[in-house]
Amino acid sequence: SSQDLGLRCSVSLCGGMWGFWDETPQTWWASSDRPPELPLSGVPSLHVLGRSDPYLPQSHSLVRCYCPEQSCERHVIEHDGGHTPFPNTPKERQKLLTQVSDFLRRHMPKNGVDQRS
Repeated sequence: SSQDLGLRCSVSLCGGMWGFWDETPQTWWASSDRPPELPLSGVPSLHVLGRSDPYLPQSHSLVRCYCPEQSCERHVIEHDGGHTPFPNTPKERQKLLTQVSDFLRRHMPKNGVDQRS
């Protein structure tokens, strides 16, 4: 979509496909192999996923919806936990929080002023 929602970036913690938790999340979208494009296409995104999450395939499906053509910035960080936004160990949790903070800091306005045209 070319609609500008005014978002500078997006962070998704354990995100999945809108409650479609079956074994084959692709079956609900159109006959195309391409996932549906969210209005967030083109918005830089960070996705935090747990490798042991029973919904991990659905979370990866959501990642593809953010930027199906792979021409925008998107990052996926996977931790050893399950369907939890942050790892269980303090060291790994702090590392992840630093990565999320760095991502957000890269996309915040300079001097509080939005420089986008």
